[in-house]
Amino acid sequence: ILTISFFYMFYSFIQTRSFVRQSAFVVGNAAAATIQGFELDSNWRATQKLTFYGSLGYLDAKFDEYTDASCNAWYSLITGETVCDRSGKRFAYAPEWSATLGLNFITPAWGNFDFRTNFDVLYESDYYTDSTAEESIKQDGYFKLNLRLALESDNWAFAVIGKNLTDEDVIEFGTTVPNSGVYFGTPAYSGFMQPPRTIAVQAEYRF
Repeated sequence: ILTISFFYMFYSFIQTRSFVRQSAFVVGNAAAATIQGFELDSNWRATQKLTFYGSLGYLDAKFDEYTDASCNAWYSLITGETVCDRSGKRFAYAPEWSATLGLNFITPAWGNFDFRTNFDVLYESDYYTDSTAEESIKQDGYFKLNLRLALESDNWAFAVIGKNLTDEDVIEFGTTVPNSGVYFGTPAYSGFMQPPRTIAVQAEYRF
């Protein structure tokens, strides 16, 4: 099975959120923006026991015109300017490429239990984690590996689940600490990270 979809969206006065003078979040309007790309999904049953799946996405999300955007912290600190032109720049949290490749394997174990393996690799290209396109906290492209090993029956499931097995450091959200450049002479940053490597044991009973 193979499916592919294309999309194109044009926005006028799209709402954005950013810092003003590194002191407060405000919601403003960018003049125009275009979001376009495609998504591809595939599922292939190689044998009765083995299935492969994958997806690929391309996203081109840019401001066509945005002349009164907030500047990032370093630029403001060096130049004293607080308003910048972000026309032609990418959105925050918008990786250009994303992909998934995985497999699902199932085979009889003993009694009425089956052994099931799910393994997948996730990829995202680099993206800004701040609306001002701050390079210091830009997230680089990364891979994540996830694995699930399980014994399953009609009613019971016992599994070991590993997520982010390569223990990638991924920024979920980042921003400049308000006024840090003004008071400390250099910007400081705060944010949230996605979960590190996690290993879990799961037991499930279905009524």
